[in-house]
Amino acid sequence: MQLEHVFTHYDTTGVRNVQRQAWSYGEGDDCRAYDVTFNSEKRPIIKVCRGDFATPERIQGWSTLIERYSDAGVYAPRIVATMDGSICFKEADYLVYAEDYRRFFCVDEFTPTVTPSEYEEDLFKMVGKIAALPPLIYGWNSAFCLYDTFHEEDFADANFECAEEWYRIFQWAAPERLETLSEIWNTYLAIREELEPVYRGLPKSAFQADLVPENILLDKQRRFTGIMNFERSGTETVLNYVLSECIPPITSETDLGGITDRAFLWQQDRMLQRRIGFVNHYYTFSEAERKTFSKLYNMVVPFLWPTFDSFRKAVTKRQRQHYDNIIDWVAYQVKRTDLSL
Repeated sequence: MQLEHVFTHYDTTGVRNVQRQAWSYGEGDDCRAYDVTFNSEKRPIIKVCRGDFATPERIQGWSTLIERYSDAGVYAPRIVATMDGSICFKEADYLVYAEDYRRFFCVDEFTPTVTPSEYEEDLFKMVGKIAALPPLIYGWNSAFCLYDTFHEEDFADANFECAEEWYRIFQWAAPERLETLSEIWNTYLAIREELEPVYRGLPKSAFQADLVPENILLDKQRRFTGIMNFERSGTETVLNYVLSECIPPITSETDLGGITDRAFLWQQDRMLQRRIGFVNHYYTFSEAERKTFSKLYNMVVPFLWPTFDSFRKAVTKRQRQHYDNIIDWVAYQVKRTDLSL
């Protein structure tokens, strides 16, 4: 693939500077991003992808969704059309599309470090504002999907994949806890089966579905301005989207050492309730969503990807001092009944 030819689809004044960015969608996908500055001063981020996640239909959907967020007052770099007006094009075996260079800074670029408390009110009010809009339904799911897959080649949704792998690796890592592990797994499967009929009838819409720090944009005064990277977006139940984005994941080894402490559990619950309160500023949950929330929490929270990944790393590193805490925490979360909207 000749990059120089790819770049001329967007500008023919010549390239002044180009930098390859570290960007990849996921395992099995060949994705590259180039920060290109043309002599005309145009500066798009040109993305070159080979894999299943990027299709012309999805890229058009991302563009429409970006405009929806923009109309709601949320900044998001727009998809840039080529000089002939195409939103994407094929080059060899790759699909190419481009975005505007972002005008603001990502959360993870600031020194001193930005804490979630500095922007979370505006961020989660945004979540509620988008959820309250008339439904926008795409023919594909978000990365948070349950019961269905994000990619056609996936054998199950990410929640089930994480739960199944968690059960498998802890059977190996902590065989002395097999009784508790089996109880957790059977409880999870029962909830999953019970929840599906009502879950499929819950309100849905399309969301960005990837509110990690590197996708959240702030101005120089560290104020929330918008979001970027819509590649994980798609149709999602509002309730699962809100829960998946609002739950504070467990990502550090420090957390692992105290996840069953009463103070830690209280802090996590308080953070979730505060964020949902911000969502409620614009979005009102239906009666069906309220009735489903507790069981959905049991199913989703113990096996949310960042938390699961932390647990898996603990086993990979043979951090046996954390095994009981992890198992007890999951057993508690998968069974608790004290939470409500």
